[in-house]
Amino acid sequence: DWNIVLLFSKENNILLKDVFKIFLQKLAKITLDDVNSGKITVLGLLETRALEFDVVIICDFNESFIPKISLKDKFLSTKLKQLANLPTQFDRESLQKYYYKRLIGSSKNVFISYVNSDTNQISRFANELFNTHI
Repeated sequence: DWNIVLLFSKENNILLKDVFKIFLQKLAKITLDDVNSGKITVLGLLETRALEFDVVIICDFNESFIPKISLKDKFLSTKLKQLANLPTQFDRESLQKYYYKRLIGSSKNVFISYVNSDTNQISRFANELFNTHI
């Protein structure tokens, strides 16, 4: 329950630092249900494996973030990795795509956010994962 009080008026002489202090005290009393990590759970892609959700919000679905490029892929060439029977960049991207496909397919509602500008574009995964041409 919040009481509305006009803090800055001729009748009520209070300093800004005191207003801030009162605000923080009121804010500290607000609680959320935290059973099962609360009403909103923030997870990384790997943490979503084998889980189902009513609503999923995927943030920063831009090419610069998705697919995530591993530092491991920068040191050895694809040919060398194939010869050594190590996962290649293509293998890692395919696995990420599978995780996203599984997450999206097992969720009732999916929302994505991305920046569309001269220097940023939506991830190349979007057309395949959402069966659309964005």
